[in-house]
Amino acid sequence: ALPILMKQLLAYLRGVVPQGEEQRYYAVRLDFNQEGCAKFHDDSRYTTLRITVPVLGPGPVLALRQNVDWAFWEKEAGLLDKVAEAGSPQEALELVREWNDQVCPAAQETATGEGSLVVFKGGALAERPLIHRSEYCTPADPANPESVPARLQITIDHVTADVKEQLIDMNLDEEEESEAEAEHDA
Repeated sequence: ALPILMKQLLAYLRGVVPQGEEQRYYAVRLDFNQEGCAKFHDDSRYTTLRITVPVLGPGPVLALRQNVDWAFWEKEAGLLDKVAEAGSPQEALELVREWNDQVCPAAQETATGEGSLVVFKGGALAERPLIHRSEYCTPADPANPESVPARLQITIDHVTADVKEQLIDMNLDEEEESEAEAEHDA
């Protein structure tokens, strides 16, 4: 089923992405039990278009255009700098929740779930890109590690050559660090 889904997603992308002068690539990512960013953000710096399919567990939380306080978003340039000043993880999460509520009131958020197909238009395709976040994660209970729900998400990004190189470099750095740790532990 997964190969069929991937072929359908790539065919969809070819149909909606405008063909420009700059060479673009598809970056495919599988996130398994990966925590995302709980702060509302857009990914317009990285992608013109993103497709996400939560295969297992919750998907992204969306702030639909009509529900975003664009004056606040533009004033803050989409950034929340105060989190670095938080004294604890709980305080940081509270700052993020307050900031998110100013961007889009919680009652107006749109949650996506297993099997959803979410298409994010970035800055190259829309004046106001889709603002989104991951769900707020519940910390794992050390006595019951299975208490955190399993998640699997497929993401396809349409990226420039520069972003492609950045992604490759980031992943190679992670692999080298993992290999060095494994050698150190041996």
